[in-house]
Amino acid sequence: MFMKKIENNLNTEQIQAVLETEHPVLVLSGAGTGKTRVITYKTAYLIAEKNIRAEKILALTFTNKAAGEMKERTYTLIMNHTQINPVFKNLWIGTFHSVCARMLRFHAKQLGYTPQFTITDTDDQNKLLKELIKEKKYLHLDKIGRVKEDISRAKNNFLEAEDLFHLGETKADEYWIELSKLYQDYNNYLLKNNTMDFDDLIVNPVKLLYQEPEIRAYWQKQFDYILVDEFQDTNKSQYLLLTLLMKPDGKNLTMVGDDDQSIYSFRGAAIENILSVPKDFKDLVLIKVVQNYRSTPEILDLANFVISNNKNRLGKELKAVHSSFQNTLPSLFASENDKTEAQEICQKMLVLSEEHPDWKLAVIYRTNAQSRIFETVLNQSRLSYTILGTKSFFDRKEIKDVIAYFRLIINPKDDLAFKRIVNIPLRGIGDVSVEKLSKLADEQNLSLFETLEKIYRDQVKPSLKPSVIKELKNFYLLISELYELSGKNPEKVLDILLDATDYKKFLDTYDNEAERIENLNELKRYYDSYFQEDEAPSFENFLAQLSLLDHSQNENDKESFAEKKIFLTTVHSCKGLEFDSVFITGLAEEIFPHYLSVSTEENLEEERRLFYVAVTRAKKHLSLSYPKTYFRNRNYEFLAKSRFIREIPADKIIKEKNGSSLDDLKDLSGFSF
Repeated sequence: MFMKKIENNLNTEQIQAVLETEHPVLVLSGAGTGKTRVITYKTAYLIAEKNIRAEKILALTFTNKAAGEMKERTYTLIMNHTQINPVFKNLWIGTFHSVCARMLRFHAKQLGYTPQFTITDTDDQNKLLKELIKEKKYLHLDKIGRVKEDISRAKNNFLEAEDLFHLGETKADEYWIELSKLYQDYNNYLLKNNTMDFDDLIVNPVKLLYQEPEIRAYWQKQFDYILVDEFQDTNKSQYLLLTLLMKPDGKNLTMVGDDDQSIYSFRGAAIENILSVPKDFKDLVLIKVVQNYRSTPEILDLANFVISNNKNRLGKELKAVHSSFQNTLPSLFASENDKTEAQEICQKMLVLSEEHPDWKLAVIYRTNAQSRIFETVLNQSRLSYTILGTKSFFDRKEIKDVIAYFRLIINPKDDLAFKRIVNIPLRGIGDVSVEKLSKLADEQNLSLFETLEKIYRDQVKPSLKPSVIKELKNFYLLISELYELSGKNPEKVLDILLDATDYKKFLDTYDNEAERIENLNELKRYYDSYFQEDEAPSFENFLAQLSLLDHSQNENDKESFAEKKIFLTTVHSCKGLEFDSVFITGLAEEIFPHYLSVSTEENLEEERRLFYVAVTRAKKHLSLSYPKTYFRNRNYEFLAKSRFIREIPADKIIKEKNGSSLDDLKDLSGFSF
């Protein structure tokens, strides 16, 4: 009965992948080919047709959502199409981290932990590292993002503290010498407090399985079959984990993935894992699933051609199941600058939405900072939209901090703005001091900043430490000087503010500092262009313009995905999704490919994979665009179009006439989805 279900719902290559149970299997499953379907059908097949008990199957993926869907679909398949009622309570379907945490409960004592160990999340990890750095007075570990990344990298490469110390001595670099000490301090703290971080959840089982033959034999006997989804996203330690869990000959291992969609090296994913599988497994069955159920032939032709320029790949060509949509080739247009590019894309989306009201439309860009120009244009045009994977540009911490400074400069009665930034960057003005200041302000019937002015002029004497009073007076001077500057030379306020506060250095203490600084640079670009291009620029008007923007909801709002129409997203955030129409924007050198990713062939190939992933999100309509000039350093600079565009043959794309400069989108105002 279940075999009939397989034959009716899977294609030839998928059926082969499901039925192969005697050899190690690598399923090279391209974008839009239904890779997760192979995992769920094979799990159900093993239970329904091969009589394998559910708890003897291990199925691994990378997100809780994917694991939940995998478990639900497998259960539904078995319940609806067999007479079996499996006990799913003990089913081993989950993320690498959740499965490893479950395994570690059995063997925590061998590692010096109790089975009740807890898991330290990212926020707690940041706090702990900062406390240890401060306590030990490490002078060279000021960038917490780098410190955390290097500790994670050390763990996943199974390095000890002495390895980092030796590296520091070899390089004569105090950073690595201090990091080796912090690494030891950090690991000692975790062990003492019976807690593990996320890297430990993978690394510790690998150590156990490698060092303890009896434990390795136990888990190899536990799992008759191991199935892995999104195999291209595995890192070194996850790959080692799989080789230690599988049977010695590897015949019980099925890996499903796509080397052309390996885009997470910044998280530690190693494309070498999937590329080395044909060499690592002697009797490997390699199956290429290439029937694409998403995109038109024209879109896939373009995707296939561009990705073929990568040398380090196993090689495949996607084939469209669906026919052409109105015989339309993907299109390409150039705009004078990124502002007119955003305006024209909005214009095109309006036309498409009127012609196809049920379509989902996506703007895909390389970095989060690029959302700003689209948010601005869409908000001004009153077009509703949703940002995937992150907050609205104007809701990001670093942007809200700067805007709070702007608000206080303009309005000394804005206590909310005052409280947000009086200790940002850190000035030693804690919550207790702010609370005392607030009580004093209430007694004086003044705002916090007005009270600060009285303190500065020694007209009132607060019950605060002298060091705090000194910092408060300095803060008052800073805001007062910026207020004066906002009237005389408003175009300089942002630069002076960032320099005077050393705000960018302050961001070193946060995760993703490079992305945060990129967001600040984008805000500066917006700020500079306003004062250069607006007919009657003023500091007050710029702040009003920001405040009037009707910020979009992020992906966690109350509407379901099905109810939404326009999406803004980076490539990384939209992987696994699909849209009727896709606009890939900013296809110019230095933007896409990113200027930090063109120095090596390895990085450039990942950039090309990113472009490939973006292209293969499109179902029916694909538009590519790039700005001929880009505003930065208070000037428009010419940019070369992306090499990825230059790689596309002329017969695979329609080149539109150069975009026109749209001064406004009055015909869009009032329109919303």
